[in-house]
Amino acid sequence: MAMIKDSELLNRVLAPMQRSMSEELARGILLLDFTARDHDRYQALAIKANRGTLTSEEENELDRFLAVNDFLTIMKAEAEIILSRKNPAA
Repeated sequence: MAMIKDSELLNRVLAPMQRSMSEELARGILLLDFTARDHDRYQALAIKANRGTLTSEEENELDRFLAVNDFLTIMKAEAEIILSRKNPAA
Protein backbone atom coordinates (compact mmCIF):
# COMPACT_ATOMS: atom_id res chain seq x y z
CA MET A 1 0.00 0.00 0.00
CA ALA A 2 2.83 2.42 0.84
CA MET A 3 4.47 1.81 -2.55
CA ILE A 4 1.28 2.90 -4.31
CA LYS A 5 1.25 6.14 -2.31
CA ASP A 6 4.95 6.66 -3.00
CA SER A 7 4.35 6.12 -6.71
CA GLU A 8 1.59 8.72 -6.72
CA LEU A 9 3.87 11.18 -4.96
CA LEU A 10 6.72 10.44 -7.34
CA ASN A 11 4.38 10.96 -10.28
CA ARG A 12 3.45 14.42 -8.96
CA VAL A 13 7.11 15.31 -8.44
CA LEU A 14 8.06 14.24 -11.97
CA ALA A 15 5.04 15.76 -13.75
CA PRO A 16 6.80 19.09 -14.48
CA MET A 17 9.39 17.11 -16.43
CA GLN A 18 6.83 16.83 -19.24
CA ARG A 19 7.51 20.44 -20.15
CA SER A 20 11.27 20.09 -20.50
CA MET A 21 12.19 16.50 -21.44
CA SER A 22 13.70 16.18 -24.90
CA GLU A 23 12.49 13.57 -27.36
CA GLU A 24 15.93 11.97 -27.29
CA LEU A 25 15.80 11.56 -23.51
CA ALA A 26 12.23 10.24 -23.70
CA ARG A 27 13.27 7.60 -26.25
CA GLY A 28 16.22 6.64 -24.06
CA ILE A 29 13.98 6.22 -21.02
CA LEU A 30 11.74 3.85 -22.99
CA LEU A 31 14.77 1.59 -23.50
CA LEU A 32 15.42 1.19 -19.77
CA ASP A 33 14.69 -2.27 -18.41
CA PHE A 34 15.91 -4.87 -15.96
CA THR A 35 18.50 -7.35 -17.17
CA ALA A 36 17.42 -10.90 -18.04
CA ARG A 37 19.06 -12.05 -14.81
CA ASP A 38 17.02 -9.53 -12.82
CA HIS A 39 13.80 -10.61 -14.56
CA ASP A 40 14.58 -14.22 -13.64
CA ARG A 41 15.31 -13.27 -10.02
CA TYR A 42 12.11 -11.23 -9.77
CA GLN A 43 10.10 -14.14 -11.14
CA ALA A 44 11.69 -16.54 -8.63
CA LEU A 45 10.90 -14.15 -5.78
CA ALA A 46 7.34 -13.66 -7.00
CA ILE A 47 6.78 -17.43 -7.08
CA LYS A 48 8.09 -17.74 -3.53
CA ALA A 49 5.90 -14.82 -2.44
CA ASN A 50 2.82 -16.51 -3.91
CA ARG A 51 3.72 -19.67 -2.01
CA GLY A 52 4.33 -17.72 1.19
CA THR A 53 7.90 -18.97 1.49
CA LEU A 54 9.91 -15.73 1.21
CA THR A 55 12.53 -15.05 3.84
CA SER A 56 12.59 -11.52 5.29
CA GLU A 57 15.71 -10.81 3.23
CA GLU A 58 13.96 -12.00 0.05
CA GLU A 59 10.90 -9.93 0.91
CA ASN A 60 13.12 -6.84 1.17
CA GLU A 61 14.73 -7.72 -2.16
CA LEU A 62 11.31 -8.12 -3.79
CA ASP A 63 10.20 -4.77 -2.33
CA ARG A 64 13.26 -3.14 -3.91
CA PHE A 65 12.44 -4.68 -7.29
CA LEU A 66 8.88 -3.40 -7.01
CA ALA A 67 10.00 0.11 -6.03
CA VAL A 68 12.40 0.34 -8.98
CA ASN A 69 9.72 -1.06 -11.29
CA ASP A 70 7.27 1.59 -10.06
CA PHE A 71 9.86 4.27 -10.81
CA LEU A 72 10.54 2.87 -14.29
CA THR A 73 6.82 2.62 -15.02
CA ILE A 74 6.26 6.26 -14.10
CA MET A 75 9.31 7.44 -16.06
CA LYS A 76 8.22 5.48 -19.14
CA ALA A 77 4.68 6.84 -18.88
CA GLU A 78 6.07 10.38 -18.75
CA ALA A 79 8.30 9.65 -21.76
CA GLU A 80 5.36 8.25 -23.73
CA ILE A 81 3.28 11.34 -22.98
CA ILE A 82 6.08 13.60 -24.17
CA LEU A 83 6.58 11.64 -27.38
CA SER A 84 2.85 11.49 -28.11
CA ARG A 85 2.55 15.26 -27.70
CA LYS A 86 5.53 15.95 -29.95
CA ASN A 87 4.49 13.32 -32.53
CA PRO A 88 0.68 13.13 -32.36
CA ALA A 89 0.45 10.82 -35.39
CA ALA A 90 2.85 8.27 -33.86
